[in-house]
Amino acid sequence: MNKYWKKVKIHSIPTEVQIFADANGREWVRYMTGGCWEPQTINKSSKHILSYINEDESISVFAQQLILVEKLSDERWLGEQMDSMVRDIESSLGLKPDSLISAANWIGVSSGQLDGLMREFEKAIVAGETVQALMEINTLANICGYFFNHCYVPELCDHETVNNGYNCRHPAQGEGEDGIGSCYAWTCPFCYPANGSVCASCGIECEESGNEECECEDDYVVASIPEELFCKSKMELIPKAVKS
Repeated sequence: MNKYWKKVKIHSIPTEVQIFADANGREWVRYMTGGCWEPQTINKSSKHILSYINEDESISVFAQQLILVEKLSDERWLGEQMDSMVRDIESSLGLKPDSLISAANWIGVSSGQLDGLMREFEKAIVAGETVQALMEINTLANICGYFFNHCYVPELCDHETVNNGYNCRHPAQGEGEDGIGSCYAWTCPFCYPANGSVCASCGIECEESGNEECECEDDYVVASIPEELFCKSKMELIPKAVKS
C-alpha cells in the first residue's frame, strides 16, 4: 500500500494522520472505534476486529474502517459511524447493547497489526491490485462485503425499511437514513453507473448501446474489484482503451 503522513483538519484542529492512497489518487484514512463492555459470554471474535478480556473480565473490542479524507470535516457523520461500528461489534460478538461501559474513536493511527486485519477487498483497492469490470450492481453487492439487508440485523430490524433492504456499511457511501447506508451505484466508492458506450465495448446490447449520454436502466455498473474476484460468467472486463 502507498502510505504516508499528512496534516489534515479533524474537528477543525490540524492533525498529523497516516494516509492510504489508492491507484486513483484518492486519500483514505483509518477510522477506529473501540469500546468496553461489562463481563459476559461472547461469540468467537471476527477476524476483522480485536477483542481482549481484561483483568476484571470486562471486554475491550476495537474495529476499523477506511474513510475518505474529505469526510473528516463532517462531525455528525463521524459520530454516526462510531455508533454504527459499535452496533456492528455487538452484533458480531453477541454483546448486550446495554452493557456498553464506554466507547471512543481514533483517526489516522498507524498500526501494522490493524493493517493485517483490513478487509481483503479494501486492501486490494488501496494497493491498486484491481481490474475494472462491467457487471450488474447485484453482482457487485454479492462480492463487495459491505452490502447487507438491515431487516435481518436484530438491532435494526424494527426500523422502517431503508432503500428496500439494499443497504451498505461502507463509510464513504454517503447515502442513507438514521445511520443505515443505502446501496446506490452513483455514490458507491467502488463503482459508477455504466453508459451505453461502455456496454457496447463489452458486447452488452442494452437499449441505448453506444450512447455515452445514457443513464443505464439495466443496473450495469463499472466497478474496480480485486483481480481474484473477477468472474467471466458474471462480468465483462473493461477494455483498456475504454478505461482511459
